[in-house]
Amino acid sequence: MADNSNISMSWFDTPYHQVKSSPSLKDLVTLFSEETRLRIEKLERMETIHNLQSESLSYSIETMTNIVARDAQATYINESHREEPSTSKRILGCFDIDDYSSEQEVEDNAYDSPPFEI
Repeated sequence: MADNSNISMSWFDTPYHQVKSSPSLKDLVTLFSEETRLRIEKLERMETIHNLQSESLSYSIETMTNIVARDAQATYINESHREEPSTSKRILGCFDIDDYSSEQEVEDNAYDSPPFEI
């Protein structure tokens, strides 16, 4: 059998294998810089997504608050109109409807009677 240890060792000592197995410092820095750039871009995308979600949530909350406020205002206006009679109803409410009817009859009869003669 041949001595395989010398063949294996001589193969690892070739310049091609040495370049591939141990990158230069420049290659390591380039690789590290590229990985760092990719990670930073990923973090920036994640931050952008987070900000958009936060803005969307904030916008949704603001929109819902405005809708609830408008609904509450409309409800208040509707209830206040139901509770408070209009001005004419309040004025007529001070008088009895029967009194108003009899006054109308008196006025109607006044025009029907002949003029007063002296």
